[in-house]
Amino acid sequence: MLEAVAEHAPCTTATIAEVTGLHRSIAYRVLCTLEAHGYLQRDPAGRYEVGLAVLTVASAVRSDPQSLAHSALTPVAEATGTVAFLAVPHGEEALTLVTVEPPAAAGPVSYRRGVYHPITRGAPGIGALAVPVALRAGRVASACVLFVPGRLGEEAALTGLHAAAAQLAGR
Repeated sequence: MLEAVAEHAPCTTATIAEVTGLHRSIAYRVLCTLEAHGYLQRDPAGRYEVGLAVLTVASAVRSDPQSLAHSALTPVAEATGTVAFLAVPHGEEALTLVTVEPPAAAGPVSYRRGVYHPITRGAPGIGALAVPVALRAGRVASACVLFVPGRLGEEAALTGLHAAAAQLAGR
């Protein structure tokens, strides 16, 4: 329900009922409960959007994978001169969590943080599908993909990957 509101915000009960496939009265009750606990809030028009209580839950995460990924991807972006990003599979889609542009970026990045796209299209999804992922207890333990939209020498690519690996190993 929270994901549906986040994706369609600001939105109405009818929109959430349609998107989730729930009966409108059930969607309304769940939305009201989430609002009462601060996970949702309403805008001046009465439409739902994500509330501030979500930040409390997010702060309870033991480590900040986005900060860790950002610090690991920065040397990759700098060494390769291209955009580096972290995307994770989410069902049939890939969710972009972190995007790092090199200091001299040529243009805007289409893979912004929080963007979902079909896992079978686009660099993040195709890369995730093409590379075997190490699993530990049913969860992703490691995966590494370097996608470069153009020519990049092997030395520059390896330099970027080694810098990222060193950042991750030090944590």
